Amino acid sequence: GNRKGKGRPMAEPARDAEVVFKQYKGEDELEQMTELIARDLSEPYSIYTYRYFTDDFPYLSFNAWAGDKIVGTIICRQDTDKQGRKKGYIGMLTVNPDFRRRGIASKLISLSIDEMKKRFFASVYLDALTTNVSALNMYERLGFMRTKYLRSFYQTDEDAYRLKRYLHVEYPPDTHLEQPHVE
Repeated sequence: GNRKGKGRPMAEPARDAEVVFKQYKGEDELEQMTELIARDLSEPYSIYTYRYFTDDFPYLSFNAWAGDKIVGTIICRQDTDKQGRKKGYIGMLTVNPDFRRRGIASKLISLSIDEMKKRFFASVYLDALTTNVSALNMYERLGFMRTKYLRSFYQTDEDAYRLKRYLHVEYPPDTHLEQPHVE
């Protein structure tokens, strides 16, 4: 007999479906995330690359859901700058073409950056194709600056820009030093 839905791809969500944003929850979301990214980004990534980001820094990745389908994803990790301060790296960001121009990518970036700020990251950076004008415009609108030109950066031999945004977080006072309590 024909079992409904078994072995067939899920139907695409309607373009006008409501989109809900959720922090990455675990491995069961990775398949949809990797399919979305593979369809869109120039670099072929192995499952181990995804796990490197999501296993160690799950709180920095978010998904945009339309029903039971992921229509946008951002995958980030924590890094350290030359001064030893925490910085974020946006490794992958993509939105299903049917859901673009609705602010989904900007919202995903904002959610990740909010998490970074909560954890006192000094900055966040990413690499983007020099030819991806709409992405470059979006990042610059969100306060990112081009800091480097990376020639033949991708495996496809394409050039990239490194973009960076300072997060201007207030560092917490040194909590391991007990301050005398004065009334």
